[in-house]
Parts: sequence; C-alpha cells; structure tokens
Amino acid sequence: MINLKFSILIFLLSLTGYTQNQNFEYKITDNFFPERKELKGEIIEWGTLEVPEDWNNINGKKVELAVAKIRSLNQKFKKDPIIFIQGGPGGSSLNSIGRWLVHPLRQQSDIILIDLRGTGFSKPSLCPNLGNSFLEILAKNQSKEQDEKDKISAALECKSDLIQRGINLSA
Repeated sequence: MINLKFSILIFLLSLTGYTQNQNFEYKITDNFFPERKELKGEIIEWGTLEVPEDWNNINGKKVELAVAKIRSLNQKFKKDPIIFIQGGPGGSSLNSIGRWLVHPLRQQSDIILIDLRGTGFSKPSLCPNLGNSFLEILAKNQSKEQDEKDKISAALECKSDLIQRGINLSA
C-alpha cells in the first residue's frame, strides 16, 4: 500500500514538474535601467518570466513579466528570498528598485521584484497612459459629472484599444 501511494505521489509530482516547465520560461535580459548610476556595481539579475496569458489555455498566447533579482549583501547567512509585487493597480515594482538597494531585508535575503501583467516593463503594456489621462481630466477643474463622463470615455478608449490588440480581457 505504501509503495502504491509513493508511486502515485511520484507520478503526480512528475506531471506537476512537466506542466510547470511547459507553462513558463525565464530569460535573463539586459538592465532595464542602463542610465541609472546608483545601479552600477550592484549585483542584479534582470529577466523576464514568460507565462500564459490565460492559465485555462496554457498553449495560447504568452505574456512577459519583468523581473529584477537583487543579490543579498550577506551571501554567507542568506535566508529565503523576498518577493515584492507592487500593489495598484498599475504600479511598477521595478521602478522602486532604488529603495530596495538600501533596504534592511537585503542584509540577509535576495530581493525579487516583479512587474505584474501590463505594468512597468512587462509586456504587453496595458493602457500605460490611462493614469495620466485621468490626471489631465482632474486638472481641468470641471464638474464631478463631467469628470466622470471623461474618465469613462478614457477607460472605454483603453478597453477598445486592448480589444483591437487582441488582448484577452478576461485573462
């Protein structure tokens, strides 16, 4: 009975491993911020993680998540890595890389920053100018009703653009 359970467990683990290997690919890339001087000399691995746009259709279109792995300052007594994903919606984790260079957690852990789908350096970019459009609307100093109408119009333009680009909105 134990051998049967063990065999089933090994089978399930092998399927899980196979499935995972088929669902994503990690690639090392160039520095996302080549112009930022404070990053020179830092041990940072830049990459992209390619995953299915829709996990219910793992063989369909893929999206790329931008990743930065900042090495711990203390490799000898290193603990588990810290993964940071920016809240939002719409925020970029990688854009906050400067504060992570001096963060106390870096003393004992690698810091892994990931830009969520459609944000920051991840691809495809989803409505990157929508936030600015909303700020421009609010800066007009018009009635609340007109603000809402203009924001709805901007959001619908964004939605239309996403549909035209073939982006699965339900994913």
